[in-house]
Amino acid sequence: MNEKIEEKWKNIFELSPYFASQWRLLSLLYIKAAQDEDKTISGIIRDKYISLQREQYSKEGKIKNNLESNQVLQVYQAITESKNEEISYLPLFSFFIKFKFTLAKPYISKDDEEFYIIDNPVKKDKVFKVPMVSGSSWKGNLRWTSGKLLELKQDPKKQQRIRLQINKLFGHENEAEKKYFDSLLPEKERKAFEAELQKFTNRDGLRRATLHFYPTFFDQIDLEVINPHDRKTKTGKNPIYIECVPKGATGTFSLLYVPFDLIGHPVKEQKREIKKIFC
Repeated sequence: MNEKIEEKWKNIFELSPYFASQWRLLSLLYIKAAQDEDKTISGIIRDKYISLQREQYSKEGKIKNNLESNQVLQVYQAITESKNEEISYLPLFSFFIKFKFTLAKPYISKDDEEFYIIDNPVKKDKVFKVPMVSGSSWKGNLRWTSGKLLELKQDPKKQQRIRLQINKLFGHENEAEKKYFDSLLPEKERKAFEAELQKFTNRDGLRRATLHFYPTFFDQIDLEVINPHDRKTKTGKNPIYIECVPKGATGTFSLLYVPFDLIGHPVKEQKREIKKIFC
């Protein structure tokens, strides 16, 4: 049986040089072994996968090295580069921000795959399986950070102004967020905020965001290891592998601002409203 596994394993790298195809074929082998309750075979596949992640510069290390030349990254980069040219078609005062960054430490996230070769996979694109940060994750984290600014301000009027800015940029609040922010504002400022909020939301209190976040794709993938030690023997027996994007990997952050709610207003009024949001 081990020889058959080795044969199938070699075929994986002969069929396709791309990460997505390799991952899917590996997963099929692993799932089949698990369904047959063959822990020996599934263990072999798991160990082989881990060793390939570690062998960055070997011939078999395609799972990791291939991401650097992945066509998905090249296509995405071409799309984001074209945004600067297309910005002229958007409403007045729209802008597009894009910059590359390098990770100072490993990035760990949780994928929604129900079945994976290891227990802690990093989040990936559903089709091509490239490590990524989704646009919704960027939006949620930056909105949470903006909410922290609201907590730090002691002046109720400044809190009210920041809360309005958050709603205009990120969209309407969910129930939990609304309840918490209401508790930070005195009744007078809270009522003033609700009156102002009605001016740019619909009858249900909903508001579309003016900030649009794009996903970030990374060019590397690796494994972090946690090895819990026995308190008596001081040795580790069952290391826990966590898939990650390693330190030094690069990605691109992309953000689009479109003031759709100011379309048709006089230019001076648009300038005044945008100044309120960003200043």
